[in-house]
Amino acid sequence: MFAPRGWFNRKFHRQVYRILDASALFDRHYYRLHNLRGIARLQDPLWHFVSHGWKKGVSPSAGFDSDYYLMKNDDVRVARLNPLFHFLEYGRGERRLPLRSALEAQHDVTPEASPIRYFITPSGGHRRVSVLLDSATTKDSDLTTASIIRRAAERAATRKATLRILYRPGSLAHSDLSAVLSSLSKKAQTSLEITEIPLTLTYSDIPFF
Repeated sequence: MFAPRGWFNRKFHRQVYRILDASALFDRHYYRLHNLRGIARLQDPLWHFVSHGWKKGVSPSAGFDSDYYLMKNDDVRVARLNPLFHFLEYGRGERRLPLRSALEAQHDVTPEASPIRYFITPSGGHRRVSVLLDSATTKDSDLTTASIIRRAAERAATRKATLRILYRPGSLAHSDLSAVLSSLSKKAQTSLEITEIPLTLTYSDIPFF
């Protein structure tokens, strides 16, 4: 099953089809496997993408994310242009991204923790054990927050390192935190670094030492 009669009489559609057909960013096998079901697999996958698929945000290959490209580029979305066509004709030359960057992918999967990939305080050449406390800390664990902090303190002591605690607002009550810290050794308390991390992405460009 191919395009309906008269569809390719439209010059622009022929242009889009021809440009995408010549690009390695359209993978017929990938598209058919991931986006076509049943009898629909008999039709030309490129025609399906050009006429229907891109409007649903489906991707033409593992090398191009249609949904991301439309989300990231308002001008393309508002103009209702095929994202892959726009990228091949204009976006690539303008250095627009066909896929999420590593940082964007991390934020998409773990939005709450991704800003903590970097942090402002350098270690000063000393070993340091860092523990991040957020809403997911105890979700899939039988350990309490107090137990996690104590284990991190034990690891720091074993490695002759200092302990740093980073925590998200609302993830740990100050009274609970004080109780846990008071149970640590005097040496651990003296060298301890503890910082509340704001719910913001502004720390994402600061090196994490």
